[in-house]
Amino acid sequence: VDGIITIDEQGLVTSFNPGAQRIFGYSSVEIVGRNVNQLMPEPYHREHDSYLSRYLRTGERKIIGIGREVQGLRQNGAIFPLELAVSETQIGDRRIFTGMVRDITARVEALNRLAAEHAVTKALAESRTLAEASGKILQTICETLNWEFGALWTKDPDGGVLRCIASWHAPAQAFPEFAAICRNSVFSP
Repeated sequence: VDGIITIDEQGLVTSFNPGAQRIFGYSSVEIVGRNVNQLMPEPYHREHDSYLSRYLRTGERKIIGIGREVQGLRQNGAIFPLELAVSETQIGDRRIFTGMVRDITARVEALNRLAAEHAVTKALAESRTLAEASGKILQTICETLNWEFGALWTKDPDGGVLRCIASWHAPAQAFPEFAAICRNSVFSP
């Protein structure tokens, strides 16, 4: 179930079990002998080798023997959350590092959904009308689920059509044309 990855003191992968193959999308043949930082997005990709050499030089631990949540990088370029626990083994004069990884995407998504549900409930409870709450609801859902744009559609009681009553976009993004199309469009049942 879990991925098991071993690396040497240079950060080169020495073994990559079937769980790791399933999680990251690489076959063992594709990854063994390559730097483990290939499985990490930036900035971890860039920082890993200096972290490993600093640990070997000073003994300062940031992950080894601790375990924590980090991000992984699949072969298809997708970044995903994972739990990582790393242990160290001495074999003669060589050190081997074993990483146990578990894809926690489903757990993180479930927690994000629960947080969004709680925030939406709070926004509704603090507002007198749906129109008043809509901005808070959209912002909460979009930020919690990492969406760049969201629109709230409701059935117009007079015309029986579906109409956009509010939209929200991430501060770094702007979708003026799309937002205008949403506001000016109606859909029949």
